[in-house]
Amino acid sequence: RVEAIALPEVEGVDARVFRRYEAFRRGEPLDLRLLNLSSERVMAEDLFIAAYYELRCSTAGLTILLKVTPAPPRLITVGVGVDTEGFVRGRVRWRHARIGRAAGSAESTLFASFREQSLVGLLRVYPSAGSRFHLIPRAELRREDELRYESRSGQFDVKPAISYDDQSARYTFRAGPSYEYSETPRGLGPPDDQYLAFESRSEIMSHLFEYYGREPRRGWQLALDSWSRGAGLHSDLTAHRLRLEASALWNLGNYDPPLGVLGWRGWIGSTLASNDERAFRELSPTRRFFLGGEADLRGAARKEIPSDGGGFLTAAYQGLELRAGKVLWKNVQPLAFIDAAMGGRRRAQLDGDLYWSPGVGVRWPSPIGALRATAAKGFVSRQSPRASHRAHWQFFVSLGREF
Repeated sequence: RVEAIALPEVEGVDARVFRRYEAFRRGEPLDLRLLNLSSERVMAEDLFIAAYYELRCSTAGLTILLKVTPAPPRLITVGVGVDTEGFVRGRVRWRHARIGRAAGSAESTLFASFREQSLVGLLRVYPSAGSRFHLIPRAELRREDELRYESRSGQFDVKPAISYDDQSARYTFRAGPSYEYSETPRGLGPPDDQYLAFESRSEIMSHLFEYYGREPRRGWQLALDSWSRGAGLHSDLTAHRLRLEASALWNLGNYDPPLGVLGWRGWIGSTLASNDERAFRELSPTRRFFLGGEADLRGAARKEIPSDGGGFLTAAYQGLELRAGKVLWKNVQPLAFIDAAMGGRRRAQLDGDLYWSPGVGVRWPSPIGALRATAAKGFVSRQSPRASHRAHWQFFVSLGREF
């Protein structure tokens, strides 16, 4: 069982900081995967260049020691990815990972692709070293140039956040007020608007889902996002947006390495406005729902549906994928999937049109990230003349993305 753990002494950092990254509970049976996950969390926050748990057995019992390798607290990282949606994606991030003895952090991230550009700056402020509660002041500038619309927005928010781990999952919650500004140069939406809003996110993620994140095979995840706005500078419309998403992975037969992995993912959401018709004119298109792309309906181009460009006030999606494990030459992993989705132009109500996409693909875990390629044909079972989506083949190639 996991009892006492010897924490390292690092100049300028309170040793209790390391407890906020622990994925295990003291007094519970020892699971080496949870020790490894805890050390990966420390490195993911750029606190130290290396971190690992060392086990020592003696007549006195089991001793667990956390070992770390210090590194300069300031770090600049540059990342590049490619896909057929945004073409080349680039990210540059500056981070100061150890501010004060409680190891707060500050970071700024610049992201750019053909479809999306953003600049984000944020702080994480901890009241004490042993606390998982913290404040996140955050500012963001964003531009989206999608098939059906173009949006420019700015946002400043301050969210209290907290996390908790039991022996099987991690629970996180953050919520707070925000000031938002938006423009819609192209598409259906307000030319410009300013308003106060309130956002929250609640998430539960199993430890196995997080642990196998680079080679997905087991676990589950559930998250609920909410957004509410009051009357704005140019509109007295009130609106609330809810989105519930979930995903699960099964290692068929529990082989190691796996012979096959079954994955399911889905989401459902709705924008609840005081007036449905005004919502299309006075809400930013980013607060409505569009379907299509590698993130959901892979038989359609990114955010292609609906074709009238107005988006949906309500939408739902489910996808099922079966992927081979490490059984073929060079670990090439063929896969087959089917995606299905529905949308509605009223709050909390879906139209009768069913969009669905069967497809096949391949995944290869290359040394620089997972390479995925898929081909799917999109169909629509129409019950409404407004569902004018034309059946066609859609191809996606990406580096670094997963199901």
